[in-house]
Parts: sequence; C-alpha cells; structure tokens
Amino acid sequence: MKHFLSFMICAAMLSFVACDKSDDNKDVNPTPEAASAVGKVFVTQTDGSEFSKDSVSVSLTYAEDSMTITMFKVKFAERMPLELDMTIGGVQYSNNGGDIKLWGDNIVPQAMGGAFPKYTITNLDGKVGDGKISFSMMCGEFPTRFEGTLKQ
Repeated sequence: MKHFLSFMICAAMLSFVACDKSDDNKDVNPTPEAASAVGKVFVTQTDGSEFSKDSVSVSLTYAEDSMTITMFKVKFAERMPLELDMTIGGVQYSNNGGDIKLWGDNIVPQAMGGAFPKYTITNLDGKVGDGKISFSMMCGEFPTRFEGTLKQ
C-alpha cells in the first residue's frame, strides 16, 4: 500500500507539471502586420551595367508560415516595354520581435496573370526593420535588389 500511495503522489505531481502551460510565452513573436514600402529596384544587366527604377511600391503580407512580396509597376530593364506587378509568394521569414529576416529559393514569381518560370527567384535574402526594407535576389539570371522605406 505504501508503494501504491507513493506512486499515486508521484503521478499526481507529474500531471500538474505536465499540464502547467502558461500563456506568458504565447505570441512572443506574432505574425507581423501587412506593410508597404516605396523604394528603388536595381538590376544588373547581361552587359554588366546596372538599371535602376525609382518609386517602386512594394507590399508585404504575412501568413503564419510564409510571406508574400508584391512589387507594383516595376521595370527590370530600360528596354522593357511596360511596367508590371510581380508577386513573390512563399517567402520564408523569422520575426525576432524587431527586425524581420526574409529568405527564399526556387520561387516562381507571378506576373500578368501567370507564372514566369524563366525568372525563378533564387538566393532571396533580406531584412525589414528600423523603418526600412531591403532584399536581394537572383531574378532568373539577373542579380536584383530593392531598397525602400516603409510607409507609416
């Protein structure tokens, strides 16, 4: 009986420890709110020159496990006949309570109603913080980067 009583006391203590879940750590790093920015896109051309486009708007929308970057009215070369909206979905991110680190690889962007596999995004790496956003990536064979300021 003595062993049974000791067993029951230990079991009761373990159940209290196992069930002691505190909400104190819940949402320490919550999903960030959507944001938008305006900045400049820089694209290294095949001849080594750099093309840049000012006043490009970017929106950031977050889900629990990834984010989407949409670039509005962007051109990637002087000879590009039109500006387009390009969406890069499935971008990974981590929220450290301040700066947000973003990264991604092998993401097929969407533009003009369809996929653009020729311009698959690789080596995407960036940061959102201190009122700014910057990211770099390969857009197909073209090194591309964006530097902007978050809108308030």
